[in-house]
Order: sequence, then structure tokens, then C-alpha cells
Amino acid sequence: MMNFDELIQRIEQKTGLKLQEENSGGNLCFRYNNQNLRNEFKEVFTIEDLNFYIRYFDRNEVQLPIDNIDFWNKVELGCEKSV
Repeated sequence: MMNFDELIQRIEQKTGLKLQEENSGGNLCFRYNNQNLRNEFKEVFTIEDLNFYIRYFDRNEVQLPIDNIDFWNKVELGCEKSV
């Protein structure tokens, strides 16, 4: 079983995305800070995104995404579970 840091590193490797640890508000480029940006153009994910991704798996072992689209699909499904 992976620890949290290892999970982040492996997701970054599999998806090409980078963890954005802090939201620096208006200082970010549009493509990093736009919630309406299509998933295939996103280059970063947040801790909140990671929490939704983990939530997708409920109590099952968290699996690595196939690619960035798979990651974002599971983030969206995990988000829906929290509502």
C-alpha cells in the first residue's frame, strides 16, 4: 500500500499532471486556475482533487489512473459521491 506522498508522485508520473499544493489565487495562469477548462488541457491538480479521486474508491484500495483523463473522470465521480 502506498503512502500519500508516493501516491502523489505516481499520479504525477502516470498523468503528466503536477500537484499544485497552494492556491495562489489571481497569480496563476488562466489554464491553471480555470475550473471550466477541459480536462485534457489541465496541467495541475489540487489536494481537493486528490481527495475526490481517493473518495471514488470508497474503502477499496486506491488504484493508479491510466492517464489524465481517467484521473479527472474519477475525480468527478468522487466529487459526486460527496454530495
